[in-house]
Amino acid sequence: GALIKGPFNAAGDDAAHEIWSNICAFKGGFCVRACDVFTVFDNDGNIKYWFKQDAFSTVSEKGRGDSVRIGSNINCNYVYFAGKDSAGDMVVSRFDALATTSGDNLQGTLEIFANETEYAPNTFDRADIGVDGSGNFCVVYDDSYASSTSQTVARIFNNKMEPLTPTFFAFNYHDGYTRDVN
Repeated sequence: GALIKGPFNAAGDDAAHEIWSNICAFKGGFCVRACDVFTVFDNDGNIKYWFKQDAFSTVSEKGRGDSVRIGSNINCNYVYFAGKDSAGDMVVSRFDALATTSGDNLQGTLEIFANETEYAPNTFDRADIGVDGSGNFCVVYDDSYASSTSQTVARIFNNKMEPLTPTFFAFNYHDGYTRDVN
């Protein structure tokens, strides 16, 4: 319970940025997304490196992050980032936070579409992501394609970022129909 480090600016570029629930712990440290700046710290709160999100992701949201989320697990090397790209598709990007030693040389980067391609773009919003210790993850987001109202849908992926499920409604009781979403 001892204080390890006092208050500090969590953005590696030392500029003022806004943040909305975009911090995650990974194996060996933690990562903060403040606007479009990703800053990676060791467990003692020392900056290891920082970079702009364009270095590994096509997510278009560059603001405080109300509709995007980063995620990881204390037993996982990867930091995942979920949000919409400029075409309106829901994407998930990742980088290996432990293997990377410089923001100029990100390791293990990969990006995939979270939604199936038959969905109408620009019907997605408000992403969140949960990651287990093996790097498998579930991305959850709002979708208005299957219903006139926004519904919470999810899709599960393995640690190679391959889908394990189709998109499904996250709740038993929803307003959507099941023709396109199982």
